[in-house]
Amino acid sequence: GKLQLKLYRAGGLVPLSEAVPVLENFGFRVIEERPTGLGEDSRLGHIHDFHLDLEGADLDAVLARTDVIEGAISAVLQG
Repeated sequence: GKLQLKLYRAGGLVPLSEAVPVLENFGFRVIEERPTGLGEDSRLGHIHDFHLDLEGADLDAVLARTDVIEGAISAVLQG
C-alpha cells in the first residue's frame, strides 16, 4: 500500500497545512514529504515528493485510475 506522489508547482512551496488534509481526504496517509527547489534560489518552483500509505486499498484499482486521481487532487489544490 505504499505510493509516491509528486506535485510540481511554479513559485513557492505548497504549505503542508493545505496539501496534507487534501491527500488525507482522498484516503491517503502521508508518511513523508521532501520538497526540492528548482533553479537558483528555487525561483523556478518546487517539486513535492510525498510518500503515501493506502492501507487496505486495492492498489491495482488505484493505479488504474491515476489520471482521474491526479486531476481531482490538482483541482482541489488549485481551489
